Amino acid sequence: MNKDILGLDPDSGKLIKNKPAKGTAGLKTSHVIKNLTNAEIIEAITKCRGLLYLASNVLSVNYQTLAERVNNDPELQESVKDQRGKTLDMAEAKLMQAVDKGEQWAITMLLRTLGRERGFVERQEVSNVTTVR
Repeated sequence: MNKDILGLDPDSGKLIKNKPAKGTAGLKTSHVIKNLTNAEIIEAITKCRGLLYLASNVLSVNYQTLAERVNNDPELQESVKDQRGKTLDMAEAKLMQAVDKGEQWAITMLLRTLGRERGFVERQEVSNVTTVR
């Protein structure tokens, strides 16, 4: 079964569970994560664009165990932040391409987010009618 870069089946879109890493069969996840170097974890984080659930699948470890390791290591935290920033920039670039094409949904999205500073905000008007006796 083929899978895309994020470990998803291209036909169904479902996550494909990796087999345990070589030499780790039967080990608890906490022991497996301790055997992984920061370089190996950063490679998975990069491959999965900073998405830790997918990175944990690539590494064949529990998400919570990976998240704990990342939260306790500044180098890994920086890697996640960097990859998420790149992904966000890529999404913004795609949004700008859609705006350039005149796509109404993209123009609306851009004005609702980046245009807030210029007053492009949808607000709900709330009125409160009370009777004073």
